[in-house]
Formats: sequence, structure tokens, C-alpha cells
Amino acid sequence: MTARRDPPARSTAAPPRPAPAARGFVAAWNDLFFAPRDPRLASVLRIAYGVLLLINLAVIAPDVPLWFADSGILPADHAREIITEHAPTVLGWVDAAWWPWLCFAVLCAAAVLLTVGWHSRIQAIVVLLGLTWFQDRNYAIVDGEDTLFRLFAFYLALCPAGWAYSLDARRRRRRGGPDEPPVPWGLRLFQIQMSVIYLSSAIEKSLGHDWVAGTALYYVSRLDDAFGKFPVPAFLFENLTLLKLATWAVLALEWVLPVLLWLRPTRRAAIAVAIVFHLAIEYTMNLFLFHWLMILGILSFAEFAELRWPPWRRARDAAGAATETPHAS
Repeated sequence: MTARRDPPARSTAAPPRPAPAARGFVAAWNDLFFAPRDPRLASVLRIAYGVLLLINLAVIAPDVPLWFADSGILPADHAREIITEHAPTVLGWVDAAWWPWLCFAVLCAAAVLLTVGWHSRIQAIVVLLGLTWFQDRNYAIVDGEDTLFRLFAFYLALCPAGWAYSLDARRRRRRGGPDEPPVPWGLRLFQIQMSVIYLSSAIEKSLGHDWVAGTALYYVSRLDDAFGKFPVPAFLFENLTLLKLATWAVLALEWVLPVLLWLRPTRRAAIAVAIVFHLAIEYTMNLFLFHWLMILGILSFAEFAELRWPPWRRARDAAGAATETPHAS
């Protein structure tokens, strides 16, 4: 008689997990640019951008002949010497007083159509070309605000900016278009651009003397002939210690914002601080639309649900978006 052998005891230990595959550059690149996000954010940026652009064009309109016609203060030959003879502009194609007005009318029409979202991508391209033509015609009046207008038009052309709150969306629903939302990868370009602006500003300031020494805001606060400002308490700009602390705070903020805006734990706080920062500068310096454009760029770091107001509407919106659009990564 043979001895009975018991079956070997079954191990209760969990099987070893497979080692995670190393993430390659392509996977990281795809996660950065093509992770799902709510495309309605791009539509909000489109509308805000269109409103700001129309305000800018309304201010320029009375002076179109002054700035962009040969009868104005800068003839075309002299304008070419300021920038380059190869800078693209159609304003020199026709030597007639009505030609700058016609070009300006085309730009205004494209801005209106972009705002309401009619063939949004095409209108963004037309706005980009129009701004380039006018800025290259008279580069002497171009500043950072004009550059941002041109860059943001380019990024909007790469976004599904007409996905919502637009005539494009209405036409898509009538035709039974696709319900699957596109990935608004162009929003990453907004974010990268904002980071480059802050970082380049911080580098340039750090390479100089006044910002590092803490005296830059002392001089800025006394440039009353360069820009206007709303009333502010005098002691803020009369106390050298406070001015130095404020100067260093601005410099530090421009160094850390390009990092904090990308980190999930600090993103919301960084967005709020950046918006307050630009509103404070706008209040004290009145730089027209530059800081409003910067706030627009900052909002590209937000998620659409975070823009809803009052706050209790955000949860309801997020629940509805779950059935329409993918959640943000």
C-alpha cells in the first residue's frame, strides 16, 4: 500500500506585478498635447479674444489713414526701412485712399465672424493674416499687445474654437455632425507661450541691475508721462523698503509661475495669483489690453468646469460634460 500524498499547498501570495514599461518620448509627447480636454474652453477663449480684438480695432479705426496710408505720418518706403522690405503686407498693393479702409473692413469682418463662431478656423487665419499685414505696414506702433493678438490668432486657428457657443456648433447639430469632441491640442500652445513670456521676462530682468537691486518699481511708479494710472495709496510708492519688496516679489513671481502653472497641486492657486497680478498692474499702469490678453492666456491652464459661476453650477456642468465630452486629464 502506497502512502497518500497531499497536494501541494496553494500559495496565497499575490502574483508579482509586471514591471511597468518605460515611457518613451512619443508617449510623453502624446500625453502632453493630445490628452483629452473639454473643447468648450477653446470656445470661451475664442469669444473673449474676439471681444478684445474688436475693442482694439474700434480704437484704431479713427486713425487708419494716419497710421497705414501714404498720406499719413509714415509713408510705405520709410515703413519698409523700419522692418524689412520682405515683410508681408497687402496695404502697398493699391495706391488709393480707399485701400487701407477696405483691408481694415475685411479684418473687422473676420473679427466679428470669429467672435460669433462662423467658420471659426478660417476666420482665425484671416485675422492672423490681417493683423500681420497691418503690423508690418507700420511696425513703429507695434508693441507686446499687438504681438499677443497675432500669436493668439494663430493658436486659435489650431484649436476647435468653434465647437461650442458658435454658429459652427449650431450648423453641426443641424447637419447631424459628429458628437465626439476633438482634442483641443492647440490649448497647449497657449500654455507654452505664457510660460515662455514669464520665463523670458524673468531672465531679462535678472540680467539687469534695477530689478535685482529692488529699485525698478521706484522708477516705474514715477513714469506718469508714459502711462496713466488709477488712484493708489501714496505710501506704497514712497517707502523704499516696500518698493524693494514689491520689486523682488514681481521678479520671483515671474520665475515661479512657469512652474506652478503646470503642477496639478499648485495650478489653481497659480492661476488665481496670476490673474490678481495682472489686474493689479492694469489698475496701476493702464496698459490698454495687454494684461487682459495675458489673463486670457492664463485661463488656458484652467478647465472649463472651473470657469462656471456661481461655484455650485460646476458640479452640475461636470456631470453633464461626462456624457458629452471627455474629462480633462
